[in-house]
Amino acid sequence: MAVQSLPTAVNWVPLDVLARLVLALGVGLLVGLEREWRGKEAGLRTFGLVSLLGALGGLLGMPYALACPGWSESYWSFSTSRGCGQKAAPS
Repeated sequence: MAVQSLPTAVNWVPLDVLARLVLALGVGLLVGLEREWRGKEAGLRTFGLVSLLGALGGLLGMPYALACPGWSESYWSFSTSRGCGQKAAPS
């Protein structure tokens, strides 16, 4: 009788996602540290938190976006020249 391996009970966060979040936090903390040295109001904690939340929002992407509900990739197009939710020209 052969021994079968058990399925894993926990699926860990992929390392590329974790690396992106850590990188965003690191950059935010460095910018915040520089602002702390200059005596600005928003500093280390603010920029660290904002950069981490921005990276998290970027990783979640369009399926969880609140700014453009009902987004469909075939119907809507996003670019910097058009605002959010404006129809693209027919191709």
